Amino acid sequence: MIRFDHVTFGYEAERPVLRELSLEIPEGGRVCLTGASGQGKTTALRLLLGLERPRKGTVSVPEGVRFSAVFQEDRLLPWKTVLENAALFSDEDSACRVLTALGLGDSLDALPETLSGGMKRRAALGRALAHPFDVLVLDEALTGLDSETKQRCLAAIGEAVGRRTLVLATHDAEESHSLGAETVIL
Repeated sequence: MIRFDHVTFGYEAERPVLRELSLEIPEGGRVCLTGASGQGKTTALRLLLGLERPRKGTVSVPEGVRFSAVFQEDRLLPWKTVLENAALFSDEDSACRVLTALGLGDSLDALPETLSGGMKRRAALGRALAHPFDVLVLDEALTGLDSETKQRCLAAIGEAVGRRTLVLATHDAEESHSLGAETVIL
């Protein structure tokens, strides 16, 4: 179980972004963090991933948990193809299957600079889904995708997650509902 216990965090000590956040995410649970911009969704994910440390309180993650994440930025390596980017932390067969499910099967050899914004989002998502994980963390991962593409991605996410844990941050209630996630408003 992942646990946030009275977590307070702020980039400036006198202005906390999160105040006294307490949250439990059971193994295999699906949780969607939502709320207005600036309410701490991304910060909570950064704390979960260990990229930030709470000013007060604790974030507890079971030892040995493997994370896979999609950030708001695509973070693709520009000198690697779509397939090479997706296979960075997995194997090419797994990456190819996931990319094909995301509608990128015809772009495996393309470099990121030749892709549209939506294709870059899906390539980054493909890398996260191909990576062996226990917990998938998505930070506005489907922003900017058209409805049909978003549905395709939601199906691929649901299939890849299976009974594993999913934590996402989004403004889109449809994403939370489609993935069967419990909504937590920050």
